[in-house]
Amino acid sequence: MRRRLVHARLLTPLGRVTALATEHGLAALCLDPDQAARRAGLLARLTGCTPRRDPAGLAPYFRDLEAYFLGDIQEFPTPVDLLGVTPFQEAVLQVVRSIPYGQTRSYQWVAARAGSARACRAAAAACGANPVPLWIPCHRVVPKNGGLGGYTPGVRLKAWLLDHERAHVRRP
Repeated sequence: MRRRLVHARLLTPLGRVTALATEHGLAALCLDPDQAARRAGLLARLTGCTPRRDPAGLAPYFRDLEAYFLGDIQEFPTPVDLLGVTPFQEAVLQVVRSIPYGQTRSYQWVAARAGSARACRAAAAACGANPVPLWIPCHRVVPKNGGLGGYTPGVRLKAWLLDHERAHVRRP
């Protein structure tokens, strides 16, 4: 059975983002047009269908995104569809999803919890392949030396996201 694949764009504080979703959840959040085109092509091959424009179909994801930028939510309640990731990548992404809002963890910490403490570079690569940034907050993963490390959408964006979250952390 072929899946349904929809896409739409939204202007955010990060600039214009493109979202793609199946009936199972958000399959990609693309922060640049080139990435959006590549990801749409991959998802089309994986689902067997061409993405169709449907802003209404993506409205729940866009509402969550807006609430995140306002500081109203710390976790995204809408589901994700991790099409095309390997089992190790999925394990890493599930660990990353558990990192609390406004906090960071090291690649080594993530690798250990994903089942392979010595696979720091593989964990970093899995973070780099994350199809749904923010929903799976790879910006919260940093090198153990405390620096920012890398971030596929750009290190400046990683720093901005971490600053944004720290500004909205609710303290008792």
